[in-house]
Amino acid sequence: MDSAFWHSRWENKQIGFHSDSFNVHLEKFWKSLSVAKGATVFVPLCGKTLDMLWLLKEGYKVIGVELSEIAIQDFFSENNLDYKTYDEGAFRYYSSGDLTILHGNFFDISEQEIGQCTACYDRASLIALPREMRQRYVDKLKKFHKMASQQLLVTLEYDQSIKNGPPFSVSIDDVHALYTDTHTIKLSYETEIIDEMIGFQKAGVTSITERVFTIT
Repeated sequence: MDSAFWHSRWENKQIGFHSDSFNVHLEKFWKSLSVAKGATVFVPLCGKTLDMLWLLKEGYKVIGVELSEIAIQDFFSENNLDYKTYDEGAFRYYSSGDLTILHGNFFDISEQEIGQCTACYDRASLIALPREMRQRYVDKLKKFHKMASQQLLVTLEYDQSIKNGPPFSVSIDDVHALYTDTHTIKLSYETEIIDEMIGFQKAGVTSITERVFTIT
């Protein structure tokens, strides 16, 4: 997968992965991380997720990074938020109060951009990446030790031989392989969601397990 794939998805509004409501797992399990109010939370591959608004409402500062400028501009316009922009380093910054979204490539992120973050929320980042890109993604997160020490991760697992992603299938073993050497992993919740995934049903997938992990 390359940048052109995601730009095409946003340009053609093929964004079935976007939700028009807050994620129920964020609302239920975020508090288990004990992230101090006022702390800065990193949201990688953020798209135009409303979960950033939930974090702001709960008293956090938020930094997101997103490859598609369409997604970023949609987020601010759809939520009636004024913003300022400026360019610095590899990114264009979109800023509104305690929220900043960086337009650019996640893999270009450095300490300069997210060094102040103390937690990470990953609902749709790891599962957006094919297997061959995941280790590089996690290794990048781990470089920022303070931020990577508190993460809420949401994954999906299904038979990918029937339908390929994205979103891609990520198993419990996959999560442990990526994080066990440096982090403690807790499976906080799992549930069957095939009834919510019409496209997967039509493709012949009969089961999708959604899981929530806290990684510390």
